[in-house]
Amino acid sequence: MIRLCTPSDASALAQHLTTWANQIGTTVKIDLDRIKAGLTDPNNLAIIDTATNTFLLLNIDRTSHEVQVESIFTDNATPLKIKSLLKDICQRVLTKFPNSSGWRIWAEFLWGRDAQGNPDGGKSMCLKFQQLFPNATVKQESPENPKGQWIIEYTVGGVAT
Repeated sequence: MIRLCTPSDASALAQHLTTWANQIGTTVKIDLDRIKAGLTDPNNLAIIDTATNTFLLLNIDRTSHEVQVESIFTDNATPLKIKSLLKDICQRVLTKFPNSSGWRIWAEFLWGRDAQGNPDGGKSMCLKFQQLFPNATVKQESPENPKGQWIIEYTVGGVAT
């Protein structure tokens, strides 16, 4: 079942954050009040798929007309399932903001690694997502960054269809 997240989902999201931090070999300080505030922020939209225990969080900037995929945490969702969830959440954006079809939606993978486990600025993950959304653009956003941060971008309407 896919539903909007509520502040009552904060503990489960905190567990995802802790698991993720452990996987990349770091620690995070969990602030449940901050997570709850994020889930009620009118500039954020979050959904959960209870079947795969997957969270998606978007940050919506109505001034610049862009949407950032802030977080994707999953226990066992396939790439096609994540595509379906991204489509669902973008349809919700279109419902909430009817003129948002052409808005930019983008994501970065700060802790991205290549197949050998080496940091790659998120390039590998962006290319994997581009397989799901072939018309999306993958580019190196800040080549001056030592990690050479990569992003993937598209339009809200492109993801929603």
